[in-house]
Amino acid sequence: MVNMSTGVILSIPMIDMQKFPDEEEYKKLREACDEWGCFRVVNHSLPKSLMEEMKKVATCLHDRPREIKKRNADVAKGSGYTYLPINPLYENMGFHDFGSSLDIDTFCSQLDASPHDKEIMKAYGKAIQELAVDIARKINECVVGLAMQF
Repeated sequence: MVNMSTGVILSIPMIDMQKFPDEEEYKKLREACDEWGCFRVVNHSLPKSLMEEMKKVATCLHDRPREIKKRNADVAKGSGYTYLPINPLYENMGFHDFGSSLDIDTFCSQLDASPHDKEIMKAYGKAIQELAVDIARKINECVVGLAMQF
């Protein structure tokens, strides 16, 4: 991304999970939250093989006929199957809570997902939930650490 007023090329901050508890990485995380409101996470705990399997599951589910995908009910406002005929490249399916086995079971039932696909989704959901908790803990440590400095 280019800052139009200065012409400087900007890039989303990258947070390396393996560098914690390095003080510099906490500083980068704090700055990313304060200045950008987002960051990219690298060297996290999600196994590459699980991410690759999840991509295959997502592709398989998106390849289903539209009539099956329409079963993906809107469980929370903004979730569920979305297809915009004016933009055939945009299609979305979803559910409320990836960390909830019940939500995953319901989603898989709606789309006739295989037991293998459901197993992958549950493993991925658990891994994502653990990573999210770890990131939230580190952000909290940044805030507490920042508060302790004043």
